[in-house]
Amino acid sequence: MNFNKLVKNNKLSYLLVAITFLLSFTSFSVYADQGSPSFSDNLKSLHANTKLSAPDDVLSDFVGGKPVTPVIVALQPSTLAKSLAAKSKIHAQPPGAFTVSGATSYYNLQDESIKSQLIATVTETVERVINQLGVTGITVVRKYPYEFGFAAKVTPEALTRILDLPDVLSVEKDDIESGKYFSSSPQKLSDGSDVEMSVISGPPVPPPGFAVERQEVSLPVSDSAGVKILTVPAFNWVMGCSAVSGAMIAGYYDRSGFSNMYAGPTNGGVMPLDNSSWPTWWDGYSTYPNCPLIASKNGVDGRTARGSIDDYWVKYGSSVTDPFITNGWTEHTPGTAIADYMKTSQSRYGNSDGSTAFWNWVNSSNKLTCTDMVNNSFSDGTLGRKRFYEARGYTVTDCYNQKTDNTIAGGFSFAKFKAEIDAGRPVFLNLAGHSVVGVGYDESSNLVYLHDTWDYSNHTMTWGTSYNGMGLLSVSMVNLAPVANPLSVLSGTVLSGSATGPVLPSATVSIAGKTAITSATGTFSITGIPEGTYPLTITKAGHDTYSNPSYDMTSDKTGQLFYLTYSLSGTVRSGSATGPVLAGATVSIAGKTTTT
Repeated sequence: MNFNKLVKNNKLSYLLVAITFLLSFTSFSVYADQGSPSFSDNLKSLHANTKLSAPDDVLSDFVGGKPVTPVIVALQPSTLAKSLAAKSKIHAQPPGAFTVSGATSYYNLQDESIKSQLIATVTETVERVINQLGVTGITVVRKYPYEFGFAAKVTPEALTRILDLPDVLSVEKDDIESGKYFSSSPQKLSDGSDVEMSVISGPPVPPPGFAVERQEVSLPVSDSAGVKILTVPAFNWVMGCSAVSGAMIAGYYDRSGFSNMYAGPTNGGVMPLDNSSWPTWWDGYSTYPNCPLIASKNGVDGRTARGSIDDYWVKYGSSVTDPFITNGWTEHTPGTAIADYMKTSQSRYGNSDGSTAFWNWVNSSNKLTCTDMVNNSFSDGTLGRKRFYEARGYTVTDCYNQKTDNTIAGGFSFAKFKAEIDAGRPVFLNLAGHSVVGVGYDESSNLVYLHDTWDYSNHTMTWGTSYNGMGLLSVSMVNLAPVANPLSVLSGTVLSGSATGPVLPSATVSIAGKTAITSATGTFSITGIPEGTYPLTITKAGHDTYSNPSYDMTSDKTGQLFYLTYSLSGTVRSGSATGPVLAGATVSIAGKTTTT
């Protein structure tokens, strides 16, 4: 900041600047009072360094007496990286996030050559800088595959060395490591076993600085060599990332034979592939979407009573007592929203708004099962997912948390992840500060395709690494027993005349003994169809009947398009309307011809 410009010919400005300067550094003087003037001077020098982003936040730990503070160090991209960025723009269209002013460089990670070269040059650059800095006062806690930078815990002296390096672009507070999005509390059970409770509070929007790591990607063709992708809903953040992730998986099952996961009126009772069907809402601080499968709300999706959001929510990060307690009203009965069961954002269970707790063994790669959770009275998001499924009428088989093999030998592996996807089961992944859903893989590069709760796009993460700066930690597994008589859904639109014709209201659609009448927009939905093959008919007066004697309903068929054609029939006579019938006459219309 240029103080001279602020105070030019303005006595009031002089006073304001003096007060501001005094307030900025008053807290540093405590060290001088303790006989450490040089330490206080060091902090003042750091505060003035232009490479330090939000210096008050970065230096607050030192001011509070802590010996180290967590930071993220951003480095200058290498010359090779700049060349890769230029090449990426030539051969691929950058996503919108990379086209705005001031955006980070775009690297086409779907080009394996660019991807491998970027990883190599990032690794070389980061290692070179770390070696230059030495180990005194620096503990590196995370490195990133595609980002020129690293996370570390540093002393004031080490922070000075970092800022002095020409390769360093900026240094900011590491909100991930500081516990803003993630905390872990070890405990010892009565039998001497060590467990830990991890509280995940992933933010409503992605933390800045990791645009390359979380860039959206196009999905490859599923079931091609070494590739498998599941069609899983992608929901935007509301109530908490863990509840959103749980709902995305429940929504997938709703569309895959477990049709009572969602039973609301929207989309004919079939959970949509995103949550854009419902209106947004404002909590007085931020705007959020709705999704009744995540969290219920009065006035949304036909609900006429208070729900999850009304009873539990104040604002993101708030740890005050839930509204239903402070207002003295009766808590709603859980039933249709998974956040209720996962105890997300519920103050009675120690969860601040946006957070959910998960338990794991500390020094073991074993599964911590839902039975273990019940026996030890753990409030756990995974146990909540199980209870939600059971409340919707389904039987759970496997139910456990397990650390991944990048954190402990013998943990949940990429091979197990593949097996789950191959079995048609999305995987709930917990990161150090966020929950996401794995929806597919590419085994050639141990690549995980995922939905991240922040948009409707597809993203990727290499197994065992990090996503948006947050390292992979564990899985939350809840698997369902097959439905004895799986039910499917048929929905779609009926048009008049052709595939580009107008919508056809009041048409009758019949299959498997069930019937629906198309709406004013030509749409229909028939639920609860036992899996199998059935005759399908669609009729409307004045149109030809559509008939398919063997329509496949062994899975949900949503968004189908049908059209009914017109027919022209009659009698041709000779001479007059009362003359004799005329055989052999040619009738032509719309490129079609018949002979009487």
